[in-house]
Amino acid sequence: MWTGTELLVWGGVNGSTELSDGAAYDPTLDKWQPIAAGGPTNTGSPLAVWDGTEMIVIGGSFSGPRDPSAAAYNPVTDTWRTLAHPPGNPQLPIARAVWFDNAVYVLGLGQIPDAPPPVGGRTDNSYIHRYDPANDTWTELPTPVAGSSLVATNDSLLLLNPRPFAQSASLSSDGQWELLDGPPPGTPLATGTAVWTGEDVVFSDGSDFAVVYRPSTRQWGKVADGTNWNRATANVVAADGLVARWSGYPLNPTTTSDPAGLLMRMPDDLPEAAPPAPAVANAPALADILGTDPADHDSDLQLAVPDLSWTLSLSNGQTELIDG
Repeated sequence: MWTGTELLVWGGVNGSTELSDGAAYDPTLDKWQPIAAGGPTNTGSPLAVWDGTEMIVIGGSFSGPRDPSAAAYNPVTDTWRTLAHPPGNPQLPIARAVWFDNAVYVLGLGQIPDAPPPVGGRTDNSYIHRYDPANDTWTELPTPVAGSSLVATNDSLLLLNPRPFAQSASLSSDGQWELLDGPPPGTPLATGTAVWTGEDVVFSDGSDFAVVYRPSTRQWGKVADGTNWNRATANVVAADGLVARWSGYPLNPTTTSDPAGLLMRMPDDLPEAAPPAPAVANAPALADILGTDPADHDSDLQLAVPDLSWTLSLSNGQTELIDG
């Protein structure tokens, strides 16, 4: 967590051991020093936000149930104070935490947005918990949609679902939700961590394209990063309008991990997220391809939609939609 003058680090994993310590790095002096004990324990993947004075840490987990505690660290006094425990199911990981409108907002991500809802009709990433530091209290916020990314902009909180045919939502500082259209068909799947540049929300996961959402114009776009690193869980941050991405794990087993990074700047005019749909008059009729009766067709036919990972298979009069 960046305080404005130094970098604070808490928790992590050493092999299979989850850690409960931390340190502060001063880039001016190029020096590390330990910080006091007292934060959430056994936190392999904790969440943290900076409120302008303290680093608020919410316990996470590397391989098992998350640590259900929370604490705030003051770097000036080098002291911790215990906070009210976050609600929710400790068996589920916490996905995102952001600082917005003088509060901490946490999105619990337990299922992908289009997964069947569990008993009770609510997916685990369709609710947000809000922590009020002034009163040390947690409250649950109902949301109009399920989302996979939570991003705080200058004036709103975005619950984004960056996949075609899915809606997103925006929460204003007066507590009102507004539905937003998702990316158009043909948009590359966005699986990377979302960062806010001050103008755009950028999803960069090391593939051919970064997916971009611009709140001012409500436009989705894609920007070629020119690397095709094929990396997952890269470290991505935004600073001074730039997006910086470093390292990550290769998704392709034959890809050699390279400890290198990339800087990207979003263009003033975003390229379209998907090409315009062809005119219906220019699209061949399916009946002309198969004949009037698909059962009479002698051979199989497959129609691939690579951008959405779909394949439509027609065989002996039977239709099958393959996802993946």
